[in-house]
Amino acid sequence: VSSFSTTFVFAINPRLRMLSGFGMAFVVAPKASLPFADASQYMGLFNATNNGDDTNHVFAIELDTIPNLEVNDMDDNHVGIDINSLISINSSRAGYW
Repeated sequence: VSSFSTTFVFAINPRLRMLSGFGMAFVVAPKASLPFADASQYMGLFNATNNGDDTNHVFAIELDTIPNLEVNDMDDNHVGIDINSLISINSSRAGYW
């Protein structure tokens, strides 16, 4: 297994705060498409019935901008590690630069 390191700075800045997205995710999945994903929720990765399903085989790093109590989000600006679910196995506050 090789290791790597990267650094980047970006901003998710919606025109209308009330219509903002949920953030974005870097995803590793066995297929290029996620046919049962809900594009308007669940970061476009899952839906209400398959969020948390072990057969998803999805690993994601989420950059989240909305506090969602349904998936135990810590706040409205965090980075989470997700495996088969949007309930992060670990998360930390993201910074503003």
